[in-house]
Amino acid sequence: MTNVITAIERTHIHFRTIIGISGLEKMSMTVNPNTTVNELMCQFAEHFPFLRLALYEGVGKKKRAATENDFALKNGSTSVEVIFESSTKVRDFIDYLEKLLGWKVQILRSSGKLYIETSVTDQWTLDRQNQEGAELSSNL
Repeated sequence: MTNVITAIERTHIHFRTIIGISGLEKMSMTVNPNTTVNELMCQFAEHFPFLRLALYEGVGKKKRAATENDFALKNGSTSVEVIFESSTKVRDFIDYLEKLLGWKVQILRSSGKLYIETSVTDQWTLDRQNQEGAELSSNL
């Protein structure tokens, strides 16, 4: 089964795990216009505790990280739901969230007490990134 990433209208935020026909674990995050960046980050961390979702805008010196109180839907969209599998590649997940939310997106992986960019390994799946973060964090 291919990676599944779709958006549908919803009116609340939630994060749930679904086991699909293929037996692969699927996650769903629903974001409405009142959802804050902090709420979205917390929901993502519930399933991937060794990954961090970072949102920002601009580039270079004009780059600005989203604050916890910023709204997650920057592009004026109505409520949306993103459904994805743990086998979704990080690059695919980032590309989709950027289109969906209107923010630039970065996934960071735990490496002990620090979080590092996953840009070199963005072809890894979310699950593999999370497992690697768990291993790096347990070696301390």
